[in-house]
Amino acid sequence: MITKKLLGITILLISLLIILITQKSYSKGEKWSWYTLLIAGITLWGSLIGYRIVIGYLAPSIATFIIGATLFAVGISLPVKEIFSK
Repeated sequence: MITKKLLGITILLISLLIILITQKSYSKGEKWSWYTLLIAGITLWGSLIGYRIVIGYLAPSIATFIIGATLFAVGISLPVKEIFSK
């Protein structure tokens, strides 16, 4: 029960971080925000996939997490050219 709560708090905090960074600085095209979103996304999806593999106790299947991580990778890689060309 405690691990579920801890995982939920982790997901909530990282999601809030991603939302705030996206609204404030990522929309302006600042380079540090891209790196921060990359690290936050890797932390979120990596912890979910790792938790599922090691503990095996999350309701969605591992395919759900892999699809989510893949969509995150595609989404973070699309604006790379515009952000780093400045």
